Amino acid sequence: QSQIQPHFLYNTLNSIAALGVIDLEKMQSLLHEFSNYLRLSFDFKNTSPLVDLEHELSLVRSYLYIEQMRFEDRIKVEMDVEEGISIRVPPLSIQPLVENAVKHGLTRRNRGGTVTISVHRQDGGVEIAVKDDGVGMRKEQAEQILAAPSRAQTSVGLRNIERRLKQLFHSGLHIQSEPGQGTVVRFFLPGKE
Repeated sequence: QSQIQPHFLYNTLNSIAALGVIDLEKMQSLLHEFSNYLRLSFDFKNTSPLVDLEHELSLVRSYLYIEQMRFEDRIKVEMDVEEGISIRVPPLSIQPLVENAVKHGLTRRNRGGTVTISVHRQDGGVEIAVKDDGVGMRKEQAEQILAAPSRAQTSVGLRNIERRLKQLFHSGLHIQSEPGQGTVVRFFLPGKE
C-alpha cells in the first residue's frame, strides 16, 4: 500500500480536473474508477496474506482504465484470464507488475504498446503473467531487479512481491526480457484452487 506513487495520484487528479472542463461524462467515469482504485488499494483485505483473484484483478482493471484515459491509444490492454479459476493471491501482487509494465515498458515508447495479463491453470497450480511489448531490458538488468536491496532502493515493489511469494509458495517471480521486445514477469501459485 505504501508503494502507491504520489505522481500517479497527482497525474490522475490533474486528468480529472482537465476532463471537468472538456468532457463531464468522461470525468465522472474516471473519478468512479479512481475511487474504486483507492478503495481497493486501501482495503483492509490487503493486510491478509491472500485475497481472492477477482479482488486483485478489479484493482488492475481500475488502474489500467485510469492509465488508458491518461495515455489514450498509447496503451492497449488484453485480459487473458481462464474462466472458472478461483484462487487466492497475495494482495497487491499483480497490480504492481502491471504498473511496472506500463511505466517502464510502454510509456517509454512514443507509440506505447500492449500489456497482457494472463491467468491460466497449469499442472499443479495456476500461472499468472504480465507481459508488455515495450522497451524491454538486458538480461543483467532483469537479474538485478530481484537482487538483494541496494542503497538506491529501486524496484522495492518487485522485491516485496518476490519476498512474499517465496514466503508463501517457496517460488518467486520469473522475469524474461529482451531489449526492444518487451518483458514478461510471471509467477506460479502451486496447489489446488
